[in-house]
Amino acid sequence: PCEDSSERWRWEQSCRDTVTGEVFPRCSCATTKFFNDSPDECEMNKFDSMMQLLQQESPGFRQVIAVDKDFSIFERAWCVAEIAQAHHSCLQQSVKLYCAKCLDCQEDDTFTYTK
Repeated sequence: PCEDSSERWRWEQSCRDTVTGEVFPRCSCATTKFFNDSPDECEMNKFDSMMQLLQQESPGFRQVIAVDKDFSIFERAWCVAEIAQAHHSCLQQSVKLYCAKCLDCQEDDTFTYTK
């Protein structure tokens, strides 16, 4: 977009993290990047639709939730959103723990079980 235009301002804003204001890093390949201003081509924010398509097209499709030893998967907004969407879509889910001992070492901390 032209400099000093409202389109340029919106484009500049869409290239930045809304919290930090930092410009999003881009890969160095020559492939054209599509963002939310090109919704048909954009690959972001399509998880719900992809999950629905896979569920319809692949009988037996399920989500496997691989839980790391520190349970940090539950601290990542995108991971929690995927888990919640799968549940909301009535998709079968399986949880795989890094190890059962991870639960044992935190057995006195009930916060682990309510995450």
